[in-house]
Amino acid sequence: MRNHAVDFFRGIAILIMVSANSYSYFFSDISCPIGIRVLFSSAAPIFIFMSGVSLRLSEENGKSIYKTIKRIFQIVFFAVLIDVLIWEILPFYTMDVLYLISFSLIILLILRKLPDYFALIVFALINLLTLLFSPYYIFDLVELSIFSVYEDYNFLTSVSQTFIGGWFPVFPWIGISLLGYYTAKHRFVLSKFSRSFLVTGLIGFLGFLYLTIEGIFSFNLPRSNYMEIFYPVTFPFFAYMISIFLILFYFIVKNSLKFKLLKLCGTYSLAVYFFHVVLIKFYLPIFDLENQEISLGERLVIFSSLFLLIFSHVLFLIWFERKTGKSHTFLKFLLGV
Repeated sequence: MRNHAVDFFRGIAILIMVSANSYSYFFSDISCPIGIRVLFSSAAPIFIFMSGVSLRLSEENGKSIYKTIKRIFQIVFFAVLIDVLIWEILPFYTMDVLYLISFSLIILLILRKLPDYFALIVFALINLLTLLFSPYYIFDLVELSIFSVYEDYNFLTSVSQTFIGGWFPVFPWIGISLLGYYTAKHRFVLSKFSRSFLVTGLIGFLGFLYLTIEGIFSFNLPRSNYMEIFYPVTFPFFAYMISIFLILFYFIVKNSLKFKLLKLCGTYSLAVYFFHVVLIKFYLPIFDLENQEISLGERLVIFSSLFLLIFSHVLFLIWFERKTGKSHTFLKFLLGV
């Protein structure tokens, strides 16, 4: 049985991610308020945390190792497809979120057969290395065009971006996926603390938001027009992520969220992620949004149309799955379902 809360929050995360990734196209001339930047920055932690939770729950539901490995290949396939065909950059060079999730799942498949204290050691090591490497973060992202690979490729840059400098480097993000997996694994033992977790999480969430708006915490400027504040992850933001995870845990244990539209977006999150990148690359340029004569109202209408197209795409995927049943597995693989 699927966990409604997992699909619900994954749906929220993917829709926030759509907003965050498209914001600069719509409002390049408007400074993004710090509160909105905090909201945008909540999507990736939820998405990555839920990848670990989903793996654990799928195991409990009897999902075979073959299907898990197939899903990992599917995630990598879309990561490469986005880089090569849409952004025309070298894959496995900037460590985007799909690469991170697939790599995290591979590590989890290895760790899950070992005693839990191995995972605890790995988690502690990841956080320690994050603190040690933080002074060496290179804030300038290096993307390499597929047309200049032989001229500009640098192996050390690739390694650096994989571990500390890419969009979602191993340190600290892989630890978030591990935390999701083992939180789900021990959720029944921890469930007696769920109300305390919820209260603590809400206090941490609201406290971080207040202190950020008041200017107590300062964060880097947007990176390559992306509004998130975790480039790189700082200790205050790490505490903020923990607050979010405490809130998520409460609802995962309760398993009571059934908002169908958000739940469906979460169910088809990989397909929605790919589709939103396609829309940003090929749909938004149609409207010439850099033209200052386009009013704010018109921009909001176009912005809303993104979500209308995404919801329509989800409905198509539902129809297609019902129509085909267990057949057309390769086509479903290509559609991200």
